[in-house]
Amino acid sequence: MAHTFTTTALSRLGREARRRNDPVYFLDRFGPMHARWHSLPSNARPLGFLLYHWHVIEAFKTAGGPRFWGGGGVRPFTNANFAAFGWPYNVTAQAAAGDVDSLANFSFEIEVWHNDAHMAIGMATDTPMMDPEENIWYLPFWRLHYFIDARFVEQLRRFGGTGSVRRRVQRLVARQHSDVARI
Repeated sequence: MAHTFTTTALSRLGREARRRNDPVYFLDRFGPMHARWHSLPSNARPLGFLLYHWHVIEAFKTAGGPRFWGGGGVRPFTNANFAAFGWPYNVTAQAAAGDVDSLANFSFEIEVWHNDAHMAIGMATDTPMMDPEENIWYLPFWRLHYFIDARFVEQLRRFGGTGSVRRRVQRLVARQHSDVARI
């Protein structure tokens, strides 16, 4: 149930930052959490790549994080952006209906792609994208992760189920409890 601790901590952090009307409160406290998650070997993480970052983005939104960058908020990068960075989006894995292994494989493949995307974005934008405690302070980090989150939502639809994305994630965690660290 370590994933429950992680998701609860993120949710509480987002709500507290919103209560304080202070997205910086969220970023200050999220940085060390983010660095810790990335320091763990993938087989020791309580949540897999996609589920962890989905919860991060939800907490970030709750905290009012998008307004940290002014009126424009956070818009995901596009495929054209990645091509211009010299690192096109090329993940071909797809979830199949009801097949948790295919969803886990997609999570693995997009995480591998994402690791090099951090480097390509950093080089193209002169943004420190490689330090998980620092990169969260920069808009390109969030644009990358909003892009990845949109790909996750697409794969959740392929995987199946009905209802909101939040409801689909809740069902996925409840029904595939032993697989949350792979997704």
